[in-house]
Amino acid sequence: MLAEIGDIKRFSSSAKLARYTRCAPIPVYSSDNERHRLHRGGNRRLNNVLYTAAIVQTRFNPAAQELIARREPVKGARGARRILKRHLVDVIYRAMHTDQSTRQHQITRCQQLALT
Repeated sequence: MLAEIGDIKRFSSSAKLARYTRCAPIPVYSSDNERHRLHRGGNRRLNNVLYTAAIVQTRFNPAAQELIARREPVKGARGARRILKRHLVDVIYRAMHTDQSTRQHQITRCQQLALT
């Protein structure tokens, strides 16, 4: 996943990362119905990794099981899984962004110590 995403600074928000990973739903309007479908562009490998992570989370994580149980009656099984994948993208984005800013802070500190 890290190799496919690369530098997290390429994405200014988690929504842009979700669009790149094919997890951002696209609204589809037909008559009076509003539905959402998955984005066909983007990186298929990242989407596959997130799908696998969502399945594993659904099996073993109580919070993910609760989210699926809460959303499944309204959105259906696929829609609930789509919501979980989008949530996982948010978590990954925050973790990578925090990790990179922490790493950059440590590099700056080491450079300052080396100069003194």
